[in-house]
Amino acid sequence: MNKNEMQRYEVEPSALWNRLLMTGYSGYDTIEAVEGKGWHAIPSWGERGWDLGSWPLVIIFCGNHRIKDDPARLDPTKFVQTLHWGDNQVPQVTYDIAYYCEGDIVTYKCPTQKIRSQIIDTLAFFHWKAQEESWVAGIESVDQLPPDMRGPYWDRDNMLAVMASEPDREESRA
Repeated sequence: MNKNEMQRYEVEPSALWNRLLMTGYSGYDTIEAVEGKGWHAIPSWGERGWDLGSWPLVIIFCGNHRIKDDPARLDPTKFVQTLHWGDNQVPQVTYDIAYYCEGDIVTYKCPTQKIRSQIIDTLAFFHWKAQEESWVAGIESVDQLPPDMRGPYWDRDNMLAVMASEPDREESRA
């Protein structure tokens, strides 16, 4: 997925993220503040669990959030009327990303886990290349990433399955 495609899913940060940014929370403080509010920091990516981001400066958070039946809860100018999802249907669940980079935040709402994973693949590849990680040497674009470098890492010992967890709440506004 390229940057233009990613922008289709970009939304304004919620009040939770804006408040954290205004208070000047560091990366680790941000992780602590959003855990329990429907967000989880994702430390590893791909089949082998390569580092995702560069904590505490770059952190990628995920959340699965329920949408109440009232579509007015969504920003109609950013979400409902742009309808990237086809058939004019608002999903019951969104698969969200918050991309924290040195105190700035970009948020995405995705209709499927697959699209969320594609966006994270792109963010991961960008940072791996910028950090000149050995595992991406010779790979020139995210489209060339082999399957084992894509998608969530599953920590079998701890059953880390945040990426596929069922949503347990609406996005917390607090």
